[in-house]
Amino acid sequence: MGHKKKAKRPELPRKMSALLRLAVKDAQAVEKSKKYVLAMGTWHEPYRNKCHVCLAGSVMAKSLGCSPDKELRPYDLPARTRDALLAVNEMRQGDFAGAARTLRLKDNHRAIAAASALVDFYNGKDDLAPSWQHYLDAADFLERFGL
Repeated sequence: MGHKKKAKRPELPRKMSALLRLAVKDAQAVEKSKKYVLAMGTWHEPYRNKCHVCLAGSVMAKSLGCSPDKELRPYDLPARTRDALLAVNEMRQGDFAGAARTLRLKDNHRAIAAASALVDFYNGKDDLAPSWQHYLDAADFLERFGL
């Protein structure tokens, strides 16, 4: 009898801009899914026949192909994947400097401050939330500075 090889998880991008774009793409796919619900306070948690996921959880669901029946946190995954997911969460909250530290990237203060301003303005306001376009604009800015 042959042994089944364990499927290798895809590598997530190390550049903040590419990682943020991937997270937005995955979250947009989650919004259209019947198996998932976006819930920014939840990593990847099955609840009432749907899996609730945050922005990083969207990456777990779509890019990493994690089962919607399984509760997961970034710490359940290999260190490189964990760090990428934690960085996504930090960027979601407007903490681009924290994301750069988590990914062990050189902190370009100008790029980080501008990206943070694009997203942070909306965080913490009751009637506003950053749109996917705000995150994509932040990713464009990061990319211009090589992040």
